[in-house]
Amino acid sequence: MKDYLQAIEAVLFVAGQPMSKGEIEELLEDHFPNLDVVESLQELKALYLEQRRPISVNKIAGGYVLQTLPEVAPYIAPLFEGKRKGFSRGALEVLSIIAFKQPITRREIDAIRGVESTAHVESLSEGEWIEIVGKKEVPGRPALLGTTKKFLLHFGLNSIGDLKELVHRKLDSVSS
Repeated sequence: MKDYLQAIEAVLFVAGQPMSKGEIEELLEDHFPNLDVVESLQELKALYLEQRRPISVNKIAGGYVLQTLPEVAPYIAPLFEGKRKGFSRGALEVLSIIAFKQPITRREIDAIRGVESTAHVESLSEGEWIEIVGKKEVPGRPALLGTTKKFLLHFGLNSIGDLKELVHRKLDSVSS
């Protein structure tokens, strides 16, 4: 493997969070001054595919990460047993509404659900799944809620637009 690919692989492996093109360039510019990061990431991704490696380079939450392929999930699942906490049905409902309607106020969420959502909004906010993204220009200026980078990371999305596109593809495949 070429030195610059090894360097990028090491950066992504150690980072533990998505790394932007600029962050990778900044880290490696002294060693590889003319490095085309995007082209190199594509080269690394193709190499992994060609070698049938169990990982891939993916763009998530505005940066690049190394991720295991879904096909190897059964082999590593035992490593994560007991570590995942699920959402309650209500919290998942609130998170879904926010993801698709953002920015949205808590009252608008309540109107959609037909039930009060304050506890779920607080819980999702404390868990850093949602955040205040602004104030609505109406009397009282209620907080507008949106999803966070943690949400994108958890669901493997580069942007919230990817979620909407994924849902539309799924709906189209079901109706076909």
